[in-house]
Amino acid sequence: GVLTERGRMYMRFGKPAYRKIADMPAQAGGSMSGSRRAWADGDVPVEIWVYDRPPASKPGKYRVITFVDENKTNRFGLLNDELRPLQRGRPQ
Repeated sequence: GVLTERGRMYMRFGKPAYRKIADMPAQAGGSMSGSRRAWADGDVPVEIWVYDRPPASKPGKYRVITFVDENKTNRFGLLNDELRPLQRGRPQ
């Protein structure tokens, strides 16, 4: 729903051009922020959204948003939202 971080990003940027779900190795004893529980041993599910249209204010860039399910409860939180340079007109 729109009350989740994924929902808010979807409402803000629309449907991503590419979407991938994968596992990321957990960082021993670490967490993505001090306010969240430390990662357990094993892999952590991540979901990556790629928007291949450059924002009007940032020509030559594309957006990559990464969400992580830190506690493996299917509640993905925002890990990273970044703009990357386009390479030969397509996201790499």
